[in-house]
Amino acid sequence: MKLVLASNNPGKLREIGALLAPRSIEVVPQSALGVGEADEPHATFLENALAKARHASRAAGLPALADDSGLCVDALGGEPGVHSSYYAGREGGREERDARNNEKILLNVRQKATRARSSPKASGEARSPAPRAAETASATTRCSCCPSGE
Repeated sequence: MKLVLASNNPGKLREIGALLAPRSIEVVPQSALGVGEADEPHATFLENALAKARHASRAAGLPALADDSGLCVDALGGEPGVHSSYYAGREGGREERDARNNEKILLNVRQKATRARSSPKASGEARSPAPRAAETASATTRCSCCPSGE
């Protein structure tokens, strides 16, 4: 069985491919099938994951697997959330964006902690809240050509 991964992330391809290989499921990145990335206009990880899986499945005519994940930092009111990948802009490659995103998150947490310490309401102890673990949503979809039992 062949499954399209609605991602161009090489790390995800390696990890998911290794998990599904023992079940004789071949995982193919969407880019290998000429499928472009889907828009992610939704407010939740789950909605974006479903949009990506549906897009890849329709375009490739295969079952698809997608996920959406990001950082939700309590100290920043849940930011960057679904905007984690492009929090500090869309310019550059993945590694460059990741570095800028991390820098922006740390800067914003520090600024918030500084404001909290200088606030008249601040107690004698100031601490920087830790970010929540990354939230993740995954979605799978089947194309109309696959039997429901597969």
